[in-house]
Amino acid sequence: MIYIISNHHHEIFAFFLIRLNEIQVDFTSFQKVLNNQLENEFIYNYETEKLNQKSLLF
Repeated sequence: MIYIISNHHHEIFAFFLIRLNEIQVDFTSFQKVLNNQLENEFIYNYETEKLNQKSLLF
């Protein structure tokens, strides 16, 4: 799962929630997926819904 967390300045932080047996992480692939999520989901939802939540779960 990927948590996208936004603070009051709309700075975006991403964290992996991984299983104990999934230590190896391909951050290049992660960044590509993250960018797609931000463009297609997060920004639209945040700007149109004016979400009060501190975080969104994808």
